[in-house]
Amino acid sequence: GVDEFTPVLPVVVNLRNPSLQERHWEQIHDLVGLQIQGEESFTLGDIVKKGVSRFHEEITTIATNATQEAVLEEMMAKVTKTWEACEFEVKPYKDVKDLYILGDVSEIIANLDECLVTVNTVLGSRYVGGIRGFVEKWRRDLTLFQETLDEWLMVMRAWMYLETIFSSPDIVRQLPAAAKMFQAIDKSWKNIMKQTNDDPLALKAGCVKDRKETLQAHNAGLDKIQKSLEEYLETKRAAFP
Repeated sequence: GVDEFTPVLPVVVNLRNPSLQERHWEQIHDLVGLQIQGEESFTLGDIVKKGVSRFHEEITTIATNATQEAVLEEMMAKVTKTWEACEFEVKPYKDVKDLYILGDVSEIIANLDECLVTVNTVLGSRYVGGIRGFVEKWRRDLTLFQETLDEWLMVMRAWMYLETIFSSPDIVRQLPAAAKMFQAIDKSWKNIMKQTNDDPLALKAGCVKDRKETLQAHNAGLDKIQKSLEEYLETKRAAFP
């Protein structure tokens, strides 16, 4: 009668869902106990005869999942594409050979914010199951990059200020310990920036192993150097009221 045909239509529609991936077909085949995908001879009649239509609810669920997962995968494809070609702008500094600083990073920061929102939205979806590991790795990488970039920009600001001051032989003579400390950071900074100039892919440069920790240590060091410089200038001012 009409009743046995009622669930056939949704089954046909769902089995034609273009979002069904290999993993979804495996679920369908396990569920109905027979091979449908790629079987040329499988007909509408078989759906009724072989009892496939009695699984119509489960098949609808699998097809819905497939559609929703495809939306999430498309969102993640945009994230992947964003970082494939996103590069740091690296600029020569003071016309010194092999001396560089970062140029404008506003677009990189905007990309980071936008992609982290996307990744967190995808992770918040109840359909993320099939790609959770992939998405979580993206969240780890983007978060690490964001934290590294914060440290990087702080080092750059302090380095640019102190680089001018410590090029004065007088200051180096007056503050030998601070000057020595600055020299070590200066060398490391030049090296990081030269590497970034050679390979400016932003996400790659931002996720170099231990780079965040290196820059954090530099920030702590530059802080100390700035303090000893301030103390020195304070004593100078006191001596010449």
